[in-house]
Amino acid sequence: MKNYLRVDWRSLWYSVLIWGLSIVISGFVILPWFYLVFAVVISFLTAYYFRKGERTFRFGLWVALLWFFIILALDLIEVVVFNFADNVLYVSDVRNWLKYVMILLGPVIYCLFAESIVFKKRNLGSFKSASPRIRFDAR
Repeated sequence: MKNYLRVDWRSLWYSVLIWGLSIVISGFVILPWFYLVFAVVISFLTAYYFRKGERTFRFGLWVALLWFFIILALDLIEVVVFNFADNVLYVSDVRNWLKYVMILLGPVIYCLFAESIVFKKRNLGSFKSASPRIRFDAR
């Protein structure tokens, strides 16, 4: 049985990468376009992260929760340690709330789609062999 509840360097690196990219994107992209750009970046990073690994719903949910808590901890460290006076501004910024939603939903939705595609491919072969064959003979 695989150990799903593990933290490896790859997961930690991708969460820090997402955190850093969210800061960089929010600094360069204006607010209406931030929603689209950040969703595309999260989608590409999620697809790149899961290209070699397991794509089950359980693993996607674990990665989403792991990324969420790591990024939440990094954001709290940023607000509390570096700039405590702007915590009201941080909470009122809509981009931060979108970031958490995208981090939670990105890996989960990607793994749901990937798992359903594998499930359909696996059952497609058994469905074809189990279906009755109807022959119309011209007599």
